[in-house]
Amino acid sequence: MRSTAAEEILRIFESNTHSLEPLYPYLDDFVKLLLKLMNDSNFKITINSLNIAGFLVNYADKNKLGPYIQDIIQALLQKLGDSKIAVRQIASQILSVAAKV
Repeated sequence: MRSTAAEEILRIFESNTHSLEPLYPYLDDFVKLLLKLMNDSNFKITINSLNIAGFLVNYADKNKLGPYIQDIIQALLQKLGDSKIAVRQIASQILSVAAKV
């Protein structure tokens, strides 16, 4: 169920990167959920949630994302110690963008 939900959210982000405005009223809850998913033990859920975080960092209004960026960066930093290289690579790529927010 979580895997399917993470895949669906990622699909929505991939098809609608030009407007994340409908998400902004729910950004607090969304970021909390995203951070939980990033720490999931399921590899696929972790990868999908990292990709979602990447879209969020790349395309969200920086003023709206600002209050959450430290939490996102902290979660990404933890992923740099993951045993899977794919997780570390994605986290590293997102961190390089998030540090500029």
